[in-house]
Amino acid sequence: MVYTEQKLREDIEAACPGIPARVVSPALSAQEAAQSALLAGEGEPVIFVSPERTHANAGQLQGCACGNGAMSFALLLTPGELFASPYIMAVAASSCAMAISRLTPRKPCIVWPGGIIIEIGQVATVRDWSVDANGQRANIVSVCANIHTEGGQSGVCDKYASLDAPYLSPGRLAGEIAREILAIARNPDNVDYMDFYRERSTVLEKNISYIYEGRRRTARVMGVDDSGALVVLHEDGTPDRLNDTSLEYTLY
Repeated sequence: MVYTEQKLREDIEAACPGIPARVVSPALSAQEAAQSALLAGEGEPVIFVSPERTHANAGQLQGCACGNGAMSFALLLTPGELFASPYIMAVAASSCAMAISRLTPRKPCIVWPGGIIIEIGQVATVRDWSVDANGQRANIVSVCANIHTEGGQSGVCDKYASLDAPYLSPGRLAGEIAREILAIARNPDNVDYMDFYRERSTVLEKNISYIYEGRRRTARVMGVDDSGALVVLHEDGTPDRLNDTSLEYTLY
């Protein structure tokens, strides 16, 4: 299915009213565009999409971001309202999984801190960058998802399993996720989304192994607190909170 840039913007803005969507040059990533906007003094939330144009028509898009059926966007949150990475990652992952649940028959689960999986594998990922640009501090949240693959694709479509939802508009999915992120970020006292996060988590009550300060450690995941950090109990009986979202770990 082919989407014009106008259609992509319209779908995003219809799903997330009041927040402008900007389609940026294919040479620029959505995250880079968001950082540039922050440097330029952008003061309100903005959604950026950086689609890859088709060879046949430079004015049209196939899906969004990397060929047929992929979706990728970056959301610049309001500068000055800087959220800790575990928190905003939990918000974004819950928002992504909620939107997928509403718009497809899939039941996604969440791999801490921001991977979205279904039965056959990972279908989406969320990331957070805490940016300080000329004294302006803000979170930039990016989301990539593979909506549908028809073979021979590259980029996101190769990296992730497919939601197998060929008629789902990439703009609609992006707008639904962004709207959910903004609603939760604007009301941080509402932690209902964390119940959803815990319900869909793949690590609760599992044993994990990770390397910290050059030493391999093993622990049992006892929960996810309201800040998005993993609450673990090490083999020696000592509790800990893991809030480094770049931590690499394995289940065992």
